Amino acid sequence: MTDLLSLLTAHGRTVLTTQQTRTFAAAVERFAQTLAVIPDYPPAEMSDKAFADVNGLTEQVIVKIENRLDANDLDDRNRERLTESVYYIRRGLEEAFRWRRHYLRS
Repeated sequence: MTDLLSLLTAHGRTVLTTQQTRTFAAAVERFAQTLAVIPDYPPAEMSDKAFADVNGLTEQVIVKIENRLDANDLDDRNRERLTESVYYIRRGLEEAFRWRRHYLRS
């Protein structure tokens, strides 16, 4: 899980700091893919603090994507990809919340 969280953090930092469209879009995609695999791990491997950090980073990434979409500096293909990514990221975060709630109750 530590490696997964490190990857998620690295991808998130790239999203938050890069201006180049291709690098930004690739980092967003990698972030979404990495977030989606959190439920593949045992929930006990992720502390409450780590989960809160993932949630906070995810919200920052979503805001950054939305700001980029608002800037109107993207072609149609990238705009569509990034718009879809916001939905994938939100769905990944919701799945992680469900995963955590389910296993913490058991």
